[in-house]
Amino acid sequence: NKLNKSENCHQYLRLRTLEEEKLLQEQTLKSQQLAIEAEEASKAKSTFLATMSHEIRTPLNAILGFSEIILQKELSDDIQYSINTIANSGRVLLSIVNDILDISKVESGKFELLPMEYDTAQAINDSIMVNIVRIKSKPIEFILNMENNIPQKLFGDELRVKQIINNLLSNAFKYTKEGNVTLSIGYENKFLKISVKDSGIGIREENLEKLFGEYSQLDANANRKIEGTGLGLAITKMIIEKMNGIVSVESNYGKGSCFTAAIMQQPLTDSVIDSETIEKLVSFKYDKNAGKGKIVRNINKFPGASILIVDDVKTNLDVAKGLLTPYQLNIVCVQSGYETIRLIEAVSNEDALENDYTKFDIIFLDHMMPDMDGIETCKRIRMIESDYAKNVPIIAFTADALSGHREKFITANFSDYISKPIEMMQLDAILN
Repeated sequence: NKLNKSENCHQYLRLRTLEEEKLLQEQTLKSQQLAIEAEEASKAKSTFLATMSHEIRTPLNAILGFSEIILQKELSDDIQYSINTIANSGRVLLSIVNDILDISKVESGKFELLPMEYDTAQAINDSIMVNIVRIKSKPIEFILNMENNIPQKLFGDELRVKQIINNLLSNAFKYTKEGNVTLSIGYENKFLKISVKDSGIGIREENLEKLFGEYSQLDANANRKIEGTGLGLAITKMIIEKMNGIVSVESNYGKGSCFTAAIMQQPLTDSVIDSETIEKLVSFKYDKNAGKGKIVRNINKFPGASILIVDDVKTNLDVAKGLLTPYQLNIVCVQSGYETIRLIEAVSNEDALENDYTKFDIIFLDHMMPDMDGIETCKRIRMIESDYAKNVPIIAFTADALSGHREKFITANFSDYISKPIEMMQLDAILN
């Protein structure tokens, strides 16, 4: 009986073990299946967002582009005000699209930093120029403080550095009705220090911990008229932490806030921003009465230079042509990759130059086109047997913000890329 009981006990334990192993296998398979489904869902979301980004950015390119073109003309005050309103609304919509895409990149693990050499003073200037118009007619004084030890050249992701400054400044201007907004820039132990202080509405102490959460706009009743997704500060914190940096906030409710960030940026030279450049930046004042907020751009002109613009959408061609007109360029437009290749083959032929063909100094080539996209078009241009075709600068135009990284286009033999909607400072930098 004892042997039978022992055998029954062992048999029972074996059956329990087999059942547990089977259950564990089933749970493992279920977990694997859920992981596969989650990955497929993430890919589907990324594809959807990339498609939607392209579709939204294409009409936004026209809205912002034509607004920029019109604002450079002499206008009556009421028309100037109306076009400025259209442009500002377009920028708000673009900012919302960018916020959603950035959050998606972080969630899917596709958020990347793209470090390269950049001019520190230019990055600071660009960020100020983008945000200064947010003052509009509000009685706000903008103050810039700069230390005298900031490196002239830094190595890092310039776009993300500007995004950090942009988000902190735009936040300050949004929540400040009157008083001042102060941007302070310094450098210490390989860290670029950024501080934005305002005299705005401030933040309640109990809300400080929620401040950097996703989709949060604190004190909803007081702020219901203020535009935004509530994603800006969450994204800013993510970018700063990705750069091995830290961000903190101090606030006195009803009196204002101060956001401080420190991000690691490697110096590329012992040279610092000279005192003359600092003085020019610091002494910059925004006259909100001059042209109702119109910023007059001082641009270099390139008379005699030739530009080829390639885009299948005529509206995009009209926008690009209009934005390039002040540079005094010879501009040629075509609407397909096949036309582009035929044209480059023609200008590559020295005999053809005696006719009405001129070699282009730069080609702006749309990324997404039917029949033959920009990447394939660029590849075929580079295969043409001529030094000109192999070396002519080709700049990708892309509305695909989710995957439109510089490395992708450099690998495809482009010289660089520019995003849609076209940002004027980026266009200036490319042409220069």
